[in-house]
Amino acid sequence: MPRLPRHLHWLIVTLLGAVAALAVASPAPAVAACSTAYTRIFFNAENGVFQANVTLTNTRSATTSGWTVRVVYVPGIEIGTAWNAVKEGDGSVADFRNGIWNAQIPPGGRVDFGFLATRLPRTGLQVRLAPVSVTCALA
Repeated sequence: MPRLPRHLHWLIVTLLGAVAALAVASPAPAVAACSTAYTRIFFNAENGVFQANVTLTNTRSATTSGWTVRVVYVPGIEIGTAWNAVKEGDGSVADFRNGIWNAQIPPGGRVDFGFLATRLPRTGLQVRLAPVSVTCALA
């Protein structure tokens, strides 16, 4: 079997060592600590307004000290007034955070919040009313 030139041998050994180090140093994938369920309650076709509710569930074994849910729609949806959560952000992306009254969620417990949103007028264009994503994080 022919020998590799010294510089190629060194390069291969270095690359294999780096790959092995990455494999050892990579953390295990995190288990989701929460889950969300999104429901659109109604849609008024005349003015494009709809109401949505989100249920956040604590799926970890400890009580939370806070939470955040991010809701992302396609452009053309404006997220408006919220209840039972503090809304941050404008346009089609908003973060909803706990208030002081609902920061703690026990293991397996849930919190519900809702918001109004508006489909902006678009001539001849159907805008998707379901969110692109609803993600959560617990503190």
